[in-house]
Amino acid sequence: MTIKPSPMSSEFHEWLDECPVPFFRSTVDDDYVTYKFENEDTAEKAITAFEQLVAEEIEEIKAEKQHNEGLRWPR
Repeated sequence: MTIKPSPMSSEFHEWLDECPVPFFRSTVDDDYVTYKFENEDTAEKAITAFEQLVAEEIEEIKAEKQHNEGLRWPR
């Protein structure tokens, strides 16, 4: 997949390079470019959801490990 070059000015890209807000380029057409900027609530919710997912995965791994320990042959 080829990424289209942006038709925006170099001044715009200089400003964008300094932007402290996380963003991504959504679409590029001949006459315009769409960027999407995250707000803090969205980023915070995503981090919280990811942390919860990781915690659940860790608990599942621990439970499976404990179960498998009970299946071992005596030594």
